[in-house]
Amino acid sequence: MPRKTKLSAEDIELFRREVGAVNPMQPVNRANLTKKRKQAPKLPSPRRDPLQERADRLDTFEPVESAAGDELAFVRPGVQHAQIRKLRKGHYAIRGELDMHGLTTAQARRMA
Repeated sequence: MPRKTKLSAEDIELFRREVGAVNPMQPVNRANLTKKRKQAPKLPSPRRDPLQERADRLDTFEPVESAAGDELAFVRPGVQHAQIRKLRKGHYAIRGELDMHGLTTAQARRMA
């Protein structure tokens, strides 16, 4: 690296006279050169008890009003459309039923 030389007061005065009045320029399309912080990696969530997850979902259920003949359907992400089609056509046998009509949330949790 080259050494910095000290300028004399005479040289500085000469420079200022030659350059004259200077107005700073406004930045135009200036790039943001600040470093982006790396985000911490997301850790996998610990495995939860499936029964507890099901019970937790009971609290978030909101009833939906529907007219006669309307069909309500919900499919979780990852469920194949072919499986839903087979389920609607009756290709799967019912192994068990759980009727929760008229139960409170606490009673439904005990049954689940």
